[in-house]
Amino acid sequence: MAGVVDSLWQALSRGPGAGADADRLRSLLHPQARIFGLRYEKGASRTVVRTPDEFITRQAEVDERGFF
Repeated sequence: MAGVVDSLWQALSRGPGAGADADRLRSLLHPQARIFGLRYEKGASRTVVRTPDEFITRQAEVDERGFF
């Protein structure tokens, strides 16, 4: 199990000006999975549910700050 978590973390991690590894994420996520997350807007949180394709598309976008 730790190996899968490590692989997911490596696929998501990227330096400034890069996006996540979309191909690697696609290989790790089941096509029917749902990814749950939180968004904070105006001091309130709400749950966001994405399909693997929605999640991968968003994570593969270039992030000027990076993510580790």
